[in-house]
Amino acid sequence: MESLLSFVFETMCTYNPILRFYHYSPQRPKPIEPFLHQVEILTRCILRDKIRVLIGDEIGLGKTITAIVVGKYLEDSGEVKRILVLVPRILLEKWKAETEYWVGSSKVHVIESHVIDTYVEKGFPEGWYLISMDLPVRNEKIRKVLSKVNWDLIIIDEAHRLSPVSAPKRWKYISEELIEKHPERHVILLTATPHKGFPRDYIAKLRILDPGLVDNFKKLDNNMFYTLAHNVLVFRRLKQDVNKVYEKRDVFKPAHLVAVLIKPTDLEAEFYKRMESTLLKILGKYRPEKDKTSTLYGRKWGLIMLLVTLLAKRVFSSPVAAYSTITYMTYKRAKTWQAVNLRDLEKEANRLRNKVVAHLMGDYTEETLMSKAKRGVREADPINEFLACASAFLDDSSIRELEELAIIAHLKNAAEAIRGESGTRIIPG
Repeated sequence: MESLLSFVFETMCTYNPILRFYHYSPQRPKPIEPFLHQVEILTRCILRDKIRVLIGDEIGLGKTITAIVVGKYLEDSGEVKRILVLVPRILLEKWKAETEYWVGSSKVHVIESHVIDTYVEKGFPEGWYLISMDLPVRNEKIRKVLSKVNWDLIIIDEAHRLSPVSAPKRWKYISEELIEKHPERHVILLTATPHKGFPRDYIAKLRILDPGLVDNFKKLDNNMFYTLAHNVLVFRRLKQDVNKVYEKRDVFKPAHLVAVLIKPTDLEAEFYKRMESTLLKILGKYRPEKDKTSTLYGRKWGLIMLLVTLLAKRVFSSPVAAYSTITYMTYKRAKTWQAVNLRDLEKEANRLRNKVVAHLMGDYTEETLMSKAKRGVREADPINEFLACASAFLDDSSIRELEELAIIAHLKNAAEAIRGESGTRIIPG
């Protein structure tokens, strides 16, 4: 009777979605009480032949634990043996601790350049393998090794960093090589920002999950498709959903924001008024006429618009930012870009524009940044570099107006320093 009860209990813990979270082991003596939205995701997933989903729950709702529990279920049921988890390097330790807690430290391995040969010699034993998502991008040897391993489950945290537009190499080596080319694999993508305002990126992620989706952006970019994909390809819950729909209680306490309006000084008011007027004047000056869209500035209109938009965000944030940005922009323009021919200038401006897009989408190669940091190399600000390059398309009168405004911003900060209201020290760039 005791053995029968033990068998029934183990079976229930293996296949019951709620008990999966409570099922504990020696390295996890205290069970974790799940939220119902986590149980729902597991319930929907275990009924599928292949689990290929994007979990886009708001930050703080336990996406990491949910993914590990789904993976542990697949492992215990014999569906998967080798799991590859790709995460930003800064999250490696967190994932290592969480995974060891749920599956045991003996099954968790971290892939680094200096240990890859050991795993190859051992034939990649069954278990969970954690790796920085940028390591295979910059290390060809590791990339080739990973492509030859028979992974059963791929988990990617911070999946919004996979982009065919802003991160083409990462997209090719991870999204295409490890996921799209292997529809037989289970795949779980995790991100708190599944749709960052770039529909093509969002739909591209869904297409690598479901090979059956048509290769037609226009047919998929509509409310009907997004509705049908919800709770099928994409799971997205907010904290208010957990409070009102799932738990029926305030698990997450309400936060109250109070906006305080501060009246600008006369110098600030003059600066912001003149800056707004100057930027609008630039837009009006370089806007192409309807019948002259092929004029010199007509072809550069997109660059001019981005320049004005980025400049506005910088200069209206603070006088310090205004002074440093405009000073650097005009200095670099005079020293470097005015001597470059227009064709090469446009080519470079477009290259820098793509870097700005990648920067604004939160995309960067952490391995490269860490390597540069160790060598003492300072990473250039892509926005400043673009502004400096694109400003070469502006005429001298527009530049003079911007320089005058930089002086006003400088005076404003100097006045604050004298009054003791600000300890900011401005160093010309």
